[in-house]
Amino acid sequence: MSFTLGQSTQSTFLYFLFIIASLYIDVILLKMLIAIMGSTFASRKLVAEEIKVKDHLRFLLDNWHLMDYALRDKS
Repeated sequence: MSFTLGQSTQSTFLYFLFIIASLYIDVILLKMLIAIMGSTFASRKLVAEEIKVKDHLRFLLDNWHLMDYALRDKS
């Protein structure tokens, strides 16, 4: 990137401004990424409990016929 066209009286200021703007944009994008990942984690955490219960019920239904072997004395 060349800021030295013409007399280039402001090239040092323009390089400084470019570096500051680049760092600022990086910080903003990282904050956005952290916010997106945080909301995704929160929504998945709510669904995780439902998925766990559903999997346990599916396991029970798949193995219902084995209940007589596991529990001989049902009292």
